[in-house]
Amino acid sequence: MEHQPFGKLIRVLIIDGGGVRGIIPVVILEFLESQLQKLDGEDARLADYFDIITGTNTGPLQTKRIDRCSMPKEEGRFLVLSLGTGSAQDETLVGVTSYVDVATKKNLKNLVKVGEELLKKPISRLDLRTGEYVSSSDQGTNEEALIRLAAILSKEKQLRTSGFR
Repeated sequence: MEHQPFGKLIRVLIIDGGGVRGIIPVVILEFLESQLQKLDGEDARLADYFDIITGTNTGPLQTKRIDRCSMPKEEGRFLVLSLGTGSAQDETLVGVTSYVDVATKKNLKNLVKVGEELLKKPISRLDLRTGEYVSSSDQGTNEEALIRLAAILSKEKQLRTSGFR
């Protein structure tokens, strides 16, 4: 992510809601927004940092919470943050927490905890040749990656608002 063409990135946020498991991406997005607020002030909102916001399942409902979606005005490189609600590589979604329709207080609290624990895990990437997720522990944790992403998004927004092209 070090060699991005700042000021010309097309910033895309994709959210897969997954029923009540949609709480997991919300936990991650709240963390990302808190990092943006540390960099740009308490009024910073995720909607101001993405050009396209979309989702599936309950993901579109979360985009309503963000309340903005616009198409980019120029060509450039894509910066995509795609959040899902768990898959085969995530062993924390077992039993009731893996269901998309169990909205008990206990399960909702457990899903928040899953999201918080996910932030502490090493980054994993999909190996397109094998279709399997592989740990990228040399890249740090998901939390560290989101902190780096917040810095990129902040710089991009500052360049755009300053009129740099």
